[in-house]
Amino acid sequence: MRNIQDIISSGGYDIELPSGEFKGPVIIDKPCILKGNSTTLWNNKGSVIEIRSQGVKICGIRAEITDPESESDCICSYYPDTVFENVEISGRIKGVEKEEFQWIMPRSLSLGEFKADNINTFLFEIYIPSEAKISTDISGISISPSVLHEGRNTIALTTEKIKHNVFIYGEIIIESKFRRRIYISGKSFADAALQQNYMLYRAEEPSAEKNIPTDFKNIVIPSAVSAANISGSEKTGMKQLRKGQRIYIDDIADDVIKIEFNCRQMLSQVDIDPYVFLLNRDNIVPDDDDFIFFSNPVSPDYEVKIQPHSSGQVSDVDIDLRKVPSYIEKISVAYSIYNNNSRDNFSKVIDPFVSIRSRGNIRYFFTAEDLMMETTIIFLEIYRHNMSWKMNMVGAGYNHGLSRLCESYGLMVGY
Repeated sequence: MRNIQDIISSGGYDIELPSGEFKGPVIIDKPCILKGNSTTLWNNKGSVIEIRSQGVKICGIRAEITDPESESDCICSYYPDTVFENVEISGRIKGVEKEEFQWIMPRSLSLGEFKADNINTFLFEIYIPSEAKISTDISGISISPSVLHEGRNTIALTTEKIKHNVFIYGEIIIESKFRRRIYISGKSFADAALQQNYMLYRAEEPSAEKNIPTDFKNIVIPSAVSAANISGSEKTGMKQLRKGQRIYIDDIADDVIKIEFNCRQMLSQVDIDPYVFLLNRDNIVPDDDDFIFFSNPVSPDYEVKIQPHSSGQVSDVDIDLRKVPSYIEKISVAYSIYNNNSRDNFSKVIDPFVSIRSRGNIRYFFTAEDLMMETTIIFLEIYRHNMSWKMNMVGAGYNHGLSRLCESYGLMVGY
């Protein structure tokens, strides 16, 4: 069976997904209606669904981040006109008004053992950014209120007089623009204590840092997949690459390869510069001139150049593989944050990615995911393989900055 991304990329306007569970992420880069059929899309970390086009409607899908510790956005929309209908979510939202603020609620609640043949009451709190309805169809359980307001809510869960030794398991449903679930379990027991307003869960105060609404006017949409910014010819030959993926690039090796860095958003302004290491067979930079950066922007044989970007953002890297001397086996392309502030790192750079162009068209793009305290990233490597060139998508970072990376390549750093 084709994967979900292939079905979406090759489908027309009305796209029907098969039933079952499928690992993401998936990227929607064209106007369409995406219809699920008991379809669950999931990812451990990183986004599950990214909408990078206007005119998208998503129906009948469950999207889930399976790692409860992950802070990745489960669904990310770059356009405010995206329509969601009958979509269930487990994880964070980005780019949907109100929904993208923090939803502070438990994934599950355990009632433990409660007294049989008696009315027991439990309380739990949730903090939500918009109005919502709450309900349950668990037999013998009722909850109130049925309508939740924006902010902190205290919900009462009441058991009826449930007979001895009955196991309770079910769900509480919270519905706003999306549907969310809280799983409930417990057991009635004759000798258990009677529970009266027992607090099961208290919602913490939301983080002001995480409750920043998306500014659609200033948001940076990845040009590699934005339907508004890519011509039809670019879409035809463009490929999304994954971390660890290695591909032959003989199709672009006979022309200058341009690598452009960008990101979806910066939470605070940081200065990012490219660094290129020309490596020999021992994975060492043979000469200081083979380390290309802002103070040495051109390699000795002009095979690598660092060029200012037309928009004044992070500089581009131009690589001409036809000029690479025979003793160079690998080219490592890294980006580093100028660490004037010790708190600056890639956790403040949302969805950093590179676009790889050849003959003016974007041929590949790659997003580095799950970066936190790193200040330097190796984005990709280009290396010789037999008589060809291959490219490896690395996407790995260093917490200790550029100096540690330079040392690993045999360079002595004097700062």
